[in-house]
Amino acid sequence: SGCCSTPAYAPRNAPTRSPRIQAVRHWSELDNLIQSSQQPLAVVFQLPTCPHCRALKKKLPVLAGEYPGIRFVTVDGARLPYPPYQHGVKGYPTTVLFSGGQEVDRFGGNRFMFLLRKRFDNVVSKRW
Repeated sequence: SGCCSTPAYAPRNAPTRSPRIQAVRHWSELDNLIQSSQQPLAVVFQLPTCPHCRALKKKLPVLAGEYPGIRFVTVDGARLPYPPYQHGVKGYPTTVLFSGGQEVDRFGGNRFMFLLRKRFDNVVSKRW
């Protein structure tokens, strides 16, 4: 599907939650997920007060449904006790994609759906 045949936004009737999206509660939990995940891992660092974060968060259930080969994780930067500098997060939202415990892609901000799909397609199609 090309950029013209797919919506550039999450549909209004898209689910707002997905059992495939895990909220991380502690940095050690995130580090364990990065190192132990058998499939690519998409980590979305966000803040509840950030409008771009809220817009991206609405798209995650759609993406999780379209990419069953990627595990989705969210990190609430306001709730965790330590800053996310160890993962190079300098702003919100930041999405970091890992495969085999290694970072393979990173981007900041909210993106149109076709651009998000392009990033996730790259991760799914490559073996790192």
